[in-house]
Amino acid sequence: MAKKTEKNIPLNPDGSNAKGKKKKAKKKSKGHPKLYVAFLTLFCIFVAGMLTVIIIGNSVASYMDSHVNGELAINLEDYKDSQNQTSIMYGYNDAGKAIELARLHGTENRIWVDFEEMPENLIQAYVCLEDRKFFTHPGVDWIRTIAVMIKPEFAGQGASTITQQLIKNLTDDDQTTYNRKFNEIIRALNLEKNYSKKDIIEAYLNTVSLGAGCYGVKTAAETYFGKEVSELNLLECCALAGITKAPYTNNPYVNKDGNFQKRIDRCLKAMWEEGKISEKTYNKYLGKSPKVKPRGSASTESDEKVDVLSWYEEYVIDQVIADLQKEYEYDYQEASRMIYYGGLRIYAAVDIDMEKTLEDMYRNRTGFPNSRYDSRGQLPQSSMTIMDYQGRIVALVGGTGKKTANNVYNRAVDHRAKRQPGSSIKPLSVYAPAVDLGVVSANAPIIEKALEGYNNGKDWPQNFNGDHGKGDYITVETALVKSLNTVPVRILHEMLGTKTSMKYCNEMFHLN
Repeated sequence: MAKKTEKNIPLNPDGSNAKGKKKKAKKKSKGHPKLYVAFLTLFCIFVAGMLTVIIIGNSVASYMDSHVNGELAINLEDYKDSQNQTSIMYGYNDAGKAIELARLHGTENRIWVDFEEMPENLIQAYVCLEDRKFFTHPGVDWIRTIAVMIKPEFAGQGASTITQQLIKNLTDDDQTTYNRKFNEIIRALNLEKNYSKKDIIEAYLNTVSLGAGCYGVKTAAETYFGKEVSELNLLECCALAGITKAPYTNNPYVNKDGNFQKRIDRCLKAMWEEGKISEKTYNKYLGKSPKVKPRGSASTESDEKVDVLSWYEEYVIDQVIADLQKEYEYDYQEASRMIYYGGLRIYAAVDIDMEKTLEDMYRNRTGFPNSRYDSRGQLPQSSMTIMDYQGRIVALVGGTGKKTANNVYNRAVDHRAKRQPGSSIKPLSVYAPAVDLGVVSANAPIIEKALEGYNNGKDWPQNFNGDHGKGDYITVETALVKSLNTVPVRILHEMLGTKTSMKYCNEMFHLN
């Protein structure tokens, strides 16, 4: 019976019994579901990552294409046209005639020179030393850029092309961020789409910083060698190209660690390697430097004589910048650029003779009381502003002594110069409203005496000399001339009232 029962066990199509097959299948599938789940998860992550890369890449490519092939990002013609537009400030003399006060060309000593005036050696010196593929790349040297991204230590060799460096010069944007670099690349590609290589190298050589206050090769050639750009020889061309990487340390007037000569030799070698000069010429000039014009008596980096503006002229510039920002919604940099490069004609309310007299007095301390030096060895300071009857500022001085620099602390206008107003508060808070409202007149007689028992039972106020007034009647004009305290306090207390005085100070004179 046992054998028969065994024979009746159902068989699978392949001849094995169901029981054996079940055990065998269970043993074969042990552990595999976990590997399958892990593989599936990794595959999904990979697919999602690839899709993300494709989507982002497509978006970036679309963005780049629209901007590279879109509207002109930087107009070189506009920039070139603005170079020689000097702004001029005028004032008026006693006859009412406009007289030129100052010419404003900015802090950059720059004069544009056309490509045709630049010697071939100068062009090749810059290209060989800074961007050997300049004439063949589309504005970006992708190999150098990728190399720096992969190995940042290559950054010292420089990944920026001449086109990219021109973008920096024109935008003043030199932040070391990926966003800035990305936008710089787009602008460079756009620039190359719209301008020839000749236009780009011309703009670059006219905007590059070359030390000693020089911007562009023309002023640098004049400053260092006393020559026009077209007259530069090979060594002089190499010298200018060599200065560019570090305008302060590489220029001949500073020549830190012999960098001036090192850069000349490096430029000569680059030109020889690129076949722009022969080996014989390379060996002939290696180790030699051009004759540099004496620097003179200047002790700062800039050899250029700095025109020191008067207190008044400097104040006018600040006000025009503020007005341009308010009226045209310029930022500070745009407004400043309009002042120094926009060809403006500025007419100031200054009284030329009065300003000159005021500055002479403050420079020489004419009529100033004898003052002792303080603990820092400085004399007491002062400033003055004079207005006409129309409320225009006609003269202004921001400090005593000779004004030797620009953008110095101006005590007459600087908002940081907070101090008590002294006797100037009397004509503003008392005399002006009292006369304006007909409360008093210049010839009105007022008793010159302090208020009795006004200040905790004491007479108040005192005059400058310490007395409380003599009790005589004097005119308002006399009280103003002598800057007495007793008379305006009496007018304020007995005739005008503090509320009316405060209203005038706030609404008419804008005092807080």
